[in-house]
Amino acid sequence: MTIEAPAAHPDVLDVRDALEQVKDLFELLSEESDSETLAWNLTAASTNSPLTVEAEAVSLRPDIEVRGLATRRISEARRLFDTSGTTWERSAINGWSPKRRRVAVRLLKRNRQSVGRTRVEFLNFDGGDLVITPSNATGYLRRLDDNTLSPDYLIGDRSRVEFGSLEGEFIEVGADRGHPAFRILERKSREPVWCRVREALMDEFSNSLSIDDIWKQKRVRVRGEIQFAANGKIKKVFATAISHVAPRRMSIGEITDKDFTGGQDILDYLDKLREGELG
Repeated sequence: MTIEAPAAHPDVLDVRDALEQVKDLFELLSEESDSETLAWNLTAASTNSPLTVEAEAVSLRPDIEVRGLATRRISEARRLFDTSGTTWERSAINGWSPKRRRVAVRLLKRNRQSVGRTRVEFLNFDGGDLVITPSNATGYLRRLDDNTLSPDYLIGDRSRVEFGSLEGEFIEVGADRGHPAFRILERKSREPVWCRVREALMDEFSNSLSIDDIWKQKRVRVRGEIQFAANGKIKKVFATAISHVAPRRMSIGEITDKDFTGGQDILDYLDKLREGELG
């Protein structure tokens, strides 16, 4: 498994996000009923970015061979990411436990926010590599959120607590029900979210932020305990760390494509574009 840094800051791979991505992947490759039988044994790990981890399926009981079980769990997980056909069978994950579905959602959301491309190579198993990008993770999430899935997945109350990170624009410092807090405009939902700071961390946060950050609505990444309301929206964050996110500056040379028009004259290309004649 190889985890790359996100495109927003390609030189920074947060170790906590990367390790949580590893943990969730191997949770996805097992079910709760496997806890006394199947384990994924760590065999190798890199010490730099991108993070690379290798593991193998092992039996926790000497009288049980787990290769068949591991193969089945890999096949089940891969069905969510199947792109070989034009239609995807929604029954593919109907047999998954609610916990396994939550793990998949967590992994995919992290792939859209705090880590970049995630590549999984299954050695000695058919089916090729699995590659999850911020782009295709959105499509996979739609599969999990589709209302045509089996009724046991349709949970009315979506309130929960997760430990992770989110990004947004710094807009306010104040108090949340009498507790020191700051507020950000969350990047995806574009909704304000209060981030409460525990008193033990007040000095650390005071040194990390400034009035200028508010006036210029600087972009920040907040890490901590994220509380979700019953409708699934972010309710509040109990922040444990905050860091500034520096937008990547791109040069004209990085986005210039000399072959963009396919050799056509620019004016001819624009005329065809307006007429809808381009494929």
